[in-house]
Amino acid sequence: MSDYICIATIQLCREIDAPWLLRSAFYMFSAQNPAPEVILHGMQAPHVELGDHDKVTFFAGQLLQHGTETKDVGRFLYFPSTIDTCVTPKRCGEARLAALEGFWNDCQEFPSMPLGIWNDDDWDGLGICSICRKALRKIKKLVRHAGIVSRASTGFRLGTTWRR
Repeated sequence: MSDYICIATIQLCREIDAPWLLRSAFYMFSAQNPAPEVILHGMQAPHVELGDHDKVTFFAGQLLQHGTETKDVGRFLYFPSTIDTCVTPKRCGEARLAALEGFWNDCQEFPSMPLGIWNDDDWDGLGICSICRKALRKIKKLVRHAGIVSRASTGFRLGTTWRR
């Protein structure tokens, strides 16, 4: 999605009073890492520009999204260090540590997209037992919701829910 379309989408959400769509629009716009002058001055042909409130909202949320949020996604790879019921703790622990390297590389390559890091394909190549896989999927889902999804709403100052 282009910067122009993102700004126009945010404007439209404001005009039609659709705040539940703003969270996604701000997240996607922030993930594109637009130039500060685009945020501050808008774009031409025809002119689109964020309102003053949305400019402040965007920068506050972008700082959060580009900061700790991306790194928090991978917390499940190292905490807890072992799963109590794991049948192969040494092998699973080594696999999780090996996955951290790839995860950190993804964080550096995609620092603004915490929801796009670690998807279903990554689980397939992890090489852990089914017990750990089930437990870690649950932990990741909780971390993702409690962290990124909840804080994105407050970081962008858009309320506390992503649903209408």
